[in-house]
Amino acid sequence: MEQNRKYVIFRSLPLERDSRTKRYKDYLGDVVFNCWEDNYVDKRNGIDKIKMGRKDFRLFITYPFYLFYLFVFSVLKLNKNTHAICMDIDTYIPIKIGSLFGRSKVYLDIVDPISQTKFRHAYFNVIFDYIEYFILKNSNNVILPGESRVKYYHDKINVNISSINRYYICENVPVLSKDYCRFKKEFNIDKKVIGYFGSLDSTRGILELISYFKDKNDFIIYIAGRGELESAITDLSNENENVYFYGSYDSTQLGFLYSNIDFCWAFYSPDVFLHRYACPNKYYEHLAFKTPIIFNEIVPMSNLVEANNSGLIISDVINEDTFRKLEDKLNSFNINVSDFSLWESSYSNYSFSLK
Repeated sequence: MEQNRKYVIFRSLPLERDSRTKRYKDYLGDVVFNCWEDNYVDKRNGIDKIKMGRKDFRLFITYPFYLFYLFVFSVLKLNKNTHAICMDIDTYIPIKIGSLFGRSKVYLDIVDPISQTKFRHAYFNVIFDYIEYFILKNSNNVILPGESRVKYYHDKINVNISSINRYYICENVPVLSKDYCRFKKEFNIDKKVIGYFGSLDSTRGILELISYFKDKNDFIIYIAGRGELESAITDLSNENENVYFYGSYDSTQLGFLYSNIDFCWAFYSPDVFLHRYACPNKYYEHLAFKTPIIFNEIVPMSNLVEANNSGLIISDVINEDTFRKLEDKLNSFNINVSDFSLWESSYSNYSFSLK
């Protein structure tokens, strides 16, 4: 831990919705979170009085006001003894401009290229890719979740990345208690249990997974998370005895959730450009909980899964034939030859620090 420095972590999302943001507390020690919550019910002092909640009004009002708040905060509160870590470029720009007055060191954590997330529907959103590329090329203070994210800029905007080598890598490794595996059960023989824990959106193949396996008595589907598909998955769980939906969860419940499954579903749609450069939490989780993962070919880490037999790799196109082949692989999978040792050798004591 960085015991001698104070860090303020900024994210334009509620703190409880982002495990990557929260991990900085474990890595850096003296950390203050300044995240954008949905609402604020507590009495606030000073400049925090001008901080609107995300859902207080329409987003076109609250979002610009929030960015203005970040600028004011950085001018008045940041100094050379306080470093800022900005999660994504929307917090970085106002903080960086405001910090020039107090000479605070500002880091940009490109959690995801913002043109592929918050501004994916914006006209000319490619401008954000060029801005991120410029910062990545010219600053020493950029943090990425994986090496594959550098290649994103080459493939997306056709720029030269050969000279980009000055950045930090902070992988999406979950911070787990020492007893994280105490729940782990024996591999299921009679019924295979496939679980998906994460964002419930239509690009993760969740409904397709349920549709294929819901009527097969030798398979069970466990789902947990939040997102656009919550209502549809709730209905499917009520209608099918082989489908279970547990709702939202937090990181402290991961051990229990993984203890109830035999395989972890982790499909990433090739129709989403960013998925080609995914750095999934689930990759590290499957190693920690010794649970075989189901990846598709497009995910950069699929080659490691295949090399260590720590899961199964399916086609990027999910259809009846894909699931039929997957079913055969699930029934013949031999966990006894799986190698999950990368967790112990590389990640169980994972640490991250900044200069």
